[in-house]
Amino acid sequence: MKKEEKLKKWEKEVMFPALNQAVSTMEKALQRDIEQILEEVCSNIEELFNQAVKQQKEGQRAAYMIFHLMRRDILKGIYQYRLFVYDKSWYLKRGEEIGVLNSRFIYDYYDAFWKEILMKSGVYTSVFSVAELEFFAMRQLEIFHYYFIEVLRYAMNRVTEGEAYYKLKKEEKLELQSGAYYEACDKLYQQETEKDYGKWKRQFLNGEEKKFCFADLKGIDLKGVSAVGVDLRYADLRKSNLQGIDLESSILQGTRFQRANLKQANFEKAILNYACFEYADLQGACFDKAVTAFDTMFYTIKMQSAYQKISFRKSCLKEASFRGANLRYVDFREADLEGADFTEAFLEQSIFSQNQLEQIVLTNEQKQQIRIDSCL
Repeated sequence: MKKEEKLKKWEKEVMFPALNQAVSTMEKALQRDIEQILEEVCSNIEELFNQAVKQQKEGQRAAYMIFHLMRRDILKGIYQYRLFVYDKSWYLKRGEEIGVLNSRFIYDYYDAFWKEILMKSGVYTSVFSVAELEFFAMRQLEIFHYYFIEVLRYAMNRVTEGEAYYKLKKEEKLELQSGAYYEACDKLYQQETEKDYGKWKRQFLNGEEKKFCFADLKGIDLKGVSAVGVDLRYADLRKSNLQGIDLESSILQGTRFQRANLKQANFEKAILNYACFEYADLQGACFDKAVTAFDTMFYTIKMQSAYQKISFRKSCLKEASFRGANLRYVDFREADLEGADFTEAFLEQSIFSQNQLEQIVLTNEQKQQIRIDSCL
């Protein structure tokens, strides 16, 4: 048997089963412990931003803040991302290293995956060296990096509203990214201090542009606009006037709607994974057949969204409709649910406060699906 054939056999018998097990365990832990994870991650990032403020020299402005993964750290079993700050001339000079962000909440599962490979590759050690096995394992890093950046994208909801981020001197456009050092990076968040609201609105009205990923649209007025099937992943629409907007079948993963006017808005069949609606006015909004989960394939690995949680905390959902919606891990606590319709909605692990159950009608099956926060 040729070495290439043995590699495929090893992948099928050893690597992919170990990888599937590690990813499955990690996904369950993220869903279960996300609040604790976010608390630690946000605290760590806030400290890094404070340090960036202290190190910023007179006249310096940040254009890029990048959490870099160093492969040499992974090889040493050090699971962290190093934060570098760059100005707008990033291509001419090196960035300034600020500190490190602990990423063990993700990469401990990579470590377990690697150790499982070593333990079960005994019959293959005459074919592949430990260094080769490590190289094969490290080719799977992008799977774990995917989950890491999804957690960081959700964390941006908090850290970009913190005091340290506010104090940081920024260029007109600032991007937060994450990726391997000296390689193309994934965007986490984007802020623009000078926004052309007229241009954005024309693009929505004309319907010619469908992708608005990471767009900084804070405060925009899109009242009554038809935006069916648009891609607003990770876009920032906080404090915007979106009354009556039609976002049917749109991709709203990670979209930020805090304190927006969304009265009578249409979210029918929209993808809502960890969209944030905190303090938003959603009176009469329609979420019929909206969903919070989807899968993707990476080689033979079935990957879910990093987690599905959506936050409606402290929002107004009077007379809102969730008929037939597939709602996993949704936080409804402290939202006004008077007259909200949950007919045939799937509510797995969605969380309500006890007094909210007096405002809505749920079937016995739905009551078995939800969690009750007895503290509220």
